[in-house]
Amino acid sequence: MKKNIVNLIIFIAVLLLILGLGYKLNEVEVQQKPKNELVITIEGGGRIVRNNLEKVIIFRDQDNELEYLKINHSTNKEDIFNFDRIIGLNYELKTKEKIQFKPLSELKLEKKNALNEL
Repeated sequence: MKKNIVNLIIFIAVLLLILGLGYKLNEVEVQQKPKNELVITIEGGGRIVRNNLEKVIIFRDQDNELEYLKINHSTNKEDIFNFDRIIGLNYELKTKEKIQFKPLSELKLEKKNALNEL
């Protein structure tokens, strides 16, 4: 009887240690998650994560339909995505403040064939 109680106490202690370690690891992962994160889900199941955003511009056509998504990074990089390929956008409230809507006529590309790369 005493042997069973000792084994039960050891089992409960090990279980509590495992649960405590899992909680601490999850807490560290949540703290390391960068701010201003934007997650783009594209068709085919791909996910694109962007951080350190300066500006997010969504271009609309004359019918007010979303056409292109342009992302400006703090590292002077730009990404352009066609909304036909985007399934979903997930972002934080701080990122929402950086989103601007512009007409499609204001979309200017550095390369002539940049739309072909989309």
